[in-house]
Amino acid sequence: MLKRTRVDENRVAGRLAVALVTFALAAGADETRIRHMADTYLQSDGTQIIDLGLLATTNMRFEAVYEPTLTNGTRYLFGSAANQANGSKMKYGVYVQNGATSSASGTGAGVNWLAGWVNTGTKPTRSRFKAVYDFPSRTGELYSGDTRVWNYTSLLTPGFETNNCTVTLFGNHQEPGLYGDFFGGKVYSFKLYDKGALVRDLIPYGRGAATGMLDRCSGKVYANVRSGGNPFVIGTDDGYVRSDRTKRGGQWLDTGYRASPQTKIEVDFAMADVTTSWQRIFGADTVDGLGISLYVTGNKTFGWCCSDDPPVWHSTTVALDGQRRKVTIDVPNRTISLVTAEGETEYEASIDTTCSRAATTSLRLFGGVYTNETGTVMQNCPASVKIFGARIWNGDTLVRDYEPRVVDNVECLYDTVNGTVNGPDFSGSSATGKFRLTAGGDILCASPSGVGAAASADAYLDGTGSQGIETDYYTSRKSRLEIDFAVSSFGGTEYFFGAVATTRGNTNNVGLYYQLNKGNRNINFRHWNSANNDTTWPNINGAMTPSRYKIVMDLLNAKGYLYRDGAQVRSMNLYLPSGDFKNTVPLRILSTQSDGQNCAYGRLYSFAVYEDNALVHRYVPCVENGIAGVRDNIGKQFFGNYKKADGSGFTICGAGVDGGGMVFTEQPQGGRLSRGHTLALTAFAPGAAGYQWLKNGAIVEGATGRTLEVAYGEGGTTDTYQCVSYYELFGYGTSAEAQVENLPSGTVMTVR
Repeated sequence: MLKRTRVDENRVAGRLAVALVTFALAAGADETRIRHMADTYLQSDGTQIIDLGLLATTNMRFEAVYEPTLTNGTRYLFGSAANQANGSKMKYGVYVQNGATSSASGTGAGVNWLAGWVNTGTKPTRSRFKAVYDFPSRTGELYSGDTRVWNYTSLLTPGFETNNCTVTLFGNHQEPGLYGDFFGGKVYSFKLYDKGALVRDLIPYGRGAATGMLDRCSGKVYANVRSGGNPFVIGTDDGYVRSDRTKRGGQWLDTGYRASPQTKIEVDFAMADVTTSWQRIFGADTVDGLGISLYVTGNKTFGWCCSDDPPVWHSTTVALDGQRRKVTIDVPNRTISLVTAEGETEYEASIDTTCSRAATTSLRLFGGVYTNETGTVMQNCPASVKIFGARIWNGDTLVRDYEPRVVDNVECLYDTVNGTVNGPDFSGSSATGKFRLTAGGDILCASPSGVGAAASADAYLDGTGSQGIETDYYTSRKSRLEIDFAVSSFGGTEYFFGAVATTRGNTNNVGLYYQLNKGNRNINFRHWNSANNDTTWPNINGAMTPSRYKIVMDLLNAKGYLYRDGAQVRSMNLYLPSGDFKNTVPLRILSTQSDGQNCAYGRLYSFAVYEDNALVHRYVPCVENGIAGVRDNIGKQFFGNYKKADGSGFTICGAGVDGGGMVFTEQPQGGRLSRGHTLALTAFAPGAAGYQWLKNGAIVEGATGRTLEVAYGEGGTTDTYQCVSYYELFGYGTSAEAQVENLPSGTVMTVR
């Protein structure tokens, strides 16, 4: 949208192409330090279809994240309309038909074929949707961004237990062997559950010229099966900074710039909340001076203002939705326009009021500001909006050029003109919480000092206040606990680790936990027993900023330490009960043992446990059997979310592990092979979504698991093997090389 130079690279690890998007930056920025890791999609043009080879049943649940581009005719995102299948009238799926989004729920033989078609009442705009289609609960849901725009609880249950047509994506099965109604658009993910078990977990995948969807359950890649269809295209969405109007009243960014009759402003944006009126994308109104604004009206259309006081408000004909747009308000040339991401002009008008004075209040993004009659500056109308970039000119001079970044682990809009990091206020009681870099992808950046790029890319377990890990470790006086984490929300008392029983008074019952206090964001270590109740490590007032922290609780030496971004900022004595002790309840992470409540909002990078200065447990983010949790690399054990029976509920983001950008914690080991023998190579990268093995730099077809069984090659030669890990955010890592020597024929190997 904004006119930056966009460069598409293919970073290739032995022909494993991984899409990476970079931006050419303004003068003075260090381009080599910027990495844009954005969401990945598979793009169809209405000529492709994927057959998942699985017969549909009434036990299935479908979840698809997508963006339609073709809306003419009938175009199935997934499903079946097998009205010719042995005379049965079966149908299910989600589809776009003549500019509307609809759902079909099957009927069965002898039932009116028109029964079961449901119009969601939602126009399929060029914005991201999530469709949920659940046979067991008879529920259909449609989300636009984060907002549920349709909910239906009366889907007709099909008159069949198993359909005779397999599940298809990017189209439907009109009857066995015949496909039709092909979808045109982007698919970001597709999940299929059968009796509650995840049986297909598809993400976009590209490998050289081959493109399709990778099933993370089986490691299989599903490609286009329609003859004559064009190849799929893999792409990545631009990243954005997103505000949340529900975060303690909303988030604003003060540009520090006061609009004048020479001002021109461009904002590349998309609304995240498509149901709420009176949201401001940006604005500044003053009692005496120029007022300028873009907002959502009470009628849920976009409106604008550009006039001297008193303000003159205008409503456009463009309805509120989640589509990406660029607004341009050009005061000198007296024009305003709204243009879609495809370059279509939706609205254009002349500014017909006089603008002769400069504003007396600086412009805000993600909301508005005004000066009341007493001269008090008031913020108003916060918005849940995604901003992909923004620029402000004063005459011909570019004075602000904002682009999304993470700098020192802080989500922000970085001004490339002035070299400043711009985020919401974190000081005092008015703190509004961090901006979010969510569905549009993470944007990773080194700190200005040149360190931290690898650390920013580390894998982390995302705690959202409803999950926790229960370990099998019982803390004692010999323990040292080290947690590497970052806070993502200030939501109240939150425990990043703990071992606290519900009944006090046991002298062996010592609580060890971290407390984040909502009001002053303090760090507290506490313990208690019958003799020494509620002893607290003194508060560190105002310590919690959007940084990465490490907390050390050394019980052996009765010391506590706090590190921020790798530097120690506090140390002190811990006052512990006299004598030895051992907790009677196990240690929990991102939670506490007391009642399972007050779970943490934050990112867990790693948790290490030492006894007598020896490392006994090291918990790092991991996905195992489709469940996100942590793996103890010392004890070789996986731990999921203890608050869910199946351990689910966590998500993993990023790539790499544990502070140094290290991806593989288990490297493949080479060896020697004689004719007729095989050798197993094993690798492990916690948090990886999948693997791909290479032999002498070339892809080993079908080798997508942690272990590769290597066969004997040509005698007298040596083969080089390497494992590549990839991640949901489309990052990747490479293992060390493993050399396998193929012994000449007739060589005798003696095993001692």
